Amino acid sequence: MAAAGLAVAAAAALYFAFGDLNFNLGDEAFLWYGVIRTRAGEVAVRDFQSYEPGRYYWSAAWSLLFGQGILALRASLAVARALGLFFGLLVCRRVTHSLAMLGFCAAVLAAWTIPDHKIFEAAISLAAVWVGVRLLEAPSAQRLFEAGAFTGLAAWFGRNHGLYCGLALTSMLLLLRVSGRLRLDRRAVVSFVIGGVAGSAPLWAMSLLPGFATALWGSIVFNLTQGVNLPLPYPWPWSIDLQGKQGFDLLAEICTRGMFALPLLLYPAGLLVALRTPPERQAERAPMIAATFVGVFYLHHASVRADIWHLAQAIHPLLILALVMPACVSARPPVKWATASMLGAATFVVALGVNPSFVQFRPGARVELAAHEIAGDRLRLPSVQAAELTNVEAAVGSHLGAGEPLFVAPSRPGFYPIFGRTSPDYWIYFLWPATDTVQHQTIDRLEQAGVVWALIIDEAVDGNDALRFRNSNSKVWEYLMRSFAVVDDPRLPPAYTLLRRRAP
Repeated sequence: MAAAGLAVAAAAALYFAFGDLNFNLGDEAFLWYGVIRTRAGEVAVRDFQSYEPGRYYWSAAWSLLFGQGILALRASLAVARALGLFFGLLVCRRVTHSLAMLGFCAAVLAAWTIPDHKIFEAAISLAAVWVGVRLLEAPSAQRLFEAGAFTGLAAWFGRNHGLYCGLALTSMLLLLRVSGRLRLDRRAVVSFVIGGVAGSAPLWAMSLLPGFATALWGSIVFNLTQGVNLPLPYPWPWSIDLQGKQGFDLLAEICTRGMFALPLLLYPAGLLVALRTPPERQAERAPMIAATFVGVFYLHHASVRADIWHLAQAIHPLLILALVMPACVSARPPVKWATASMLGAATFVVALGVNPSFVQFRPGARVELAAHEIAGDRLRLPSVQAAELTNVEAAVGSHLGAGEPLFVAPSRPGFYPIFGRTSPDYWIYFLWPATDTVQHQTIDRLEQAGVVWALIIDEAVDGNDALRFRNSNSKVWEYLMRSFAVVDDPRLPPAYTLLRRRAP
């Protein structure tokens, strides 16, 4: 009850205090647009570029209660946040009976649930730790089935989650087998496999839909060949550059680098302790062992595109490990309090530095907020962003005719719901260099949809000029320059280009 109450309280507090702050025209809108199209009867992956279908059906189902706006989407994500925090606190309560300490754990875990639109990453990884704990505590056929079912269900929300959770739980099974606590006989294997089939039933059922299986396979091939995220190098501790930083910025940089270094310290220590733990103590140390095995595989997600946002999406098993390890190894009270204090302080500093909900409270912050309406919902945005959106909406809205199709590229899908339009192309994000075949398909779709207007934001992604839309999709760009004319409007920001189809 305490875990449930604290999880709901933390998620509710974040939503009601900060749920109307900021708006991400890119990644957040990528999810929002997909939820809107799912409500309209389209199928994720098959009919529009998307993540795996589970997260769209989750949010679409809650939209029946909350509505279809951006605030409604965030409410559905707040429910997912509460559920994830509940699983995490169920793990933490195994090492503490103190309500104050459990509240501290809730605060630390909740502070790292950023960004909001990626809350499924945190929730699923926390649930994976809890499932692993139950498996280590009592490796019965029922819990083997539960572990398999959870892995299959996780894949419906993200194929990477299915992979990470499957590898982590399989590693725990091998540990149990080596320690003599589990016989990997036919019954055990069948329980785990049947659980996996049962958990992934939604995905198999969707494969019966015309075209879905082909689209899913094509999406997998695309991810294997192009990647899931644009890569960024891992910020190793020795590569830190503090030149020009001072005050809170200096402290935030040190704490951020420290959090990136933490996996390099805790995961090897956790693995060593896990491998040296006697069989009779595995259940007692289950929180630490499960957090280690899950976290090691989730670290891949943070290492490919190693920025603070992707670290936050993969850090929750690490946080659990840091919170429970002192108790699991019977550390003395001063060590426990020192560990908790350092983790809490680093979390507080990093959250103030990067969490969009908290940056207005950081020392020296001068964030002016302005009210702005997004598709019927009133949000509080930084005044600079609000002014830019006002100008873009006024400029494009003054030219767009009723029902005229609009094409937006490469990375602002939020303009589709803002202008009440549907993407004429399957792709709503153009971040990778596209093949000639894919570009010709895009051109064909634009022709078939009779696109009249195009809004192109030509900017270098990650400072890489090759990833500008004109370079990454050169044939589409040439088609637009040939078939459309530039509409000059002083209200548009410098990187924005509005195009109108030339008269035949």
